Amino acid sequence: MSSCDNDLVDDVVNDDVVNRAGQRPRNGSYAGAEIAMGTMHGKELQVAPAFAAELGARVVAPAGINTDQFGTFTGETPRKLAPREAAAAKARLAMRVAAVPYGVASEASYNTWFGMLAMHEEILVFIDDIRGIQVVEGENTPGAPGAPILVGGGDAAVCAAQGFGFPRQGAAVKASVKERVQVFGKGITDAATLIEVVSAAAAAADDHQAWVEPDLRAHHNPSRRDVLAGLAGRLARRLATPCPECGCPGYGKVATRDGLPCQGCGGPTSLIAADVHGCPACPYHHTIARVVARAEPRYCPQCNP
Repeated sequence: MSSCDNDLVDDVVNDDVVNRAGQRPRNGSYAGAEIAMGTMHGKELQVAPAFAAELGARVVAPAGINTDQFGTFTGETPRKLAPREAAAAKARLAMRVAAVPYGVASEASYNTWFGMLAMHEEILVFIDDIRGIQVVEGENTPGAPGAPILVGGGDAAVCAAQGFGFPRQGAAVKASVKERVQVFGKGITDAATLIEVVSAAAAAADDHQAWVEPDLRAHHNPSRRDVLAGLAGRLARRLATPCPECGCPGYGKVATRDGLPCQGCGGPTSLIAADVHGCPACPYHHTIARVVARAEPRYCPQCNP
């Protein structure tokens, strides 16, 4: 389903909330609130505008926190938590340092589907300790800045890095030294530094070669910043949406239901037929059918046993 279709579904649900619960209280529940963001990579710059516009809230990133303790893209610190748990841990770290009851943080993963299609998964977790709720929004986006490239020297490294958008997209450099991967530099955004770091890495490497790869952290990753900004808008709009039953903020999509009927035989398929919207505080939920008539027979287990 396209992002336009998701927006359409959200609009339908929001209209349902307005009709049942009255005027949606923009700048209501979190107006004037300070929300601590668990980041040391400038992600508050992507999140703050939407939270200010939709909620009247201020997003701040406390100085001096170390979110790298929860894992790094370049592997110096392994990731031991699931993405949602890691994002929540970052948010709570920021909340403790800022001494506020509200926090937000993100976590990203880059993977491949079936070993071919690169995928970027980003989630934002919002924590409200006043109401005792967590609200999560996520996005799966096809594409990644680029794959690691093995090079033998600095000049080749610059050409390789330009292939993934360098210098606007930052670069990282790694090499295998004594059969262990070592990070020689990251956040590299100029050719002279890249040549210098790659030359040092290749000289120290077991095979006299170095890996040049995109720095996937948000402050050096333009495509990720774009995804974060869009996701922040969705989360902020959701936090501006009250539950029709209890009025708690954060009403929105919490699950999906498959079973879209086959256009050939009418039987259920594995494709999504509806979205389930719910409240983070009470059991109320509402199912919204997706605006898709029928599934093609190729997705049907009965037509394709």
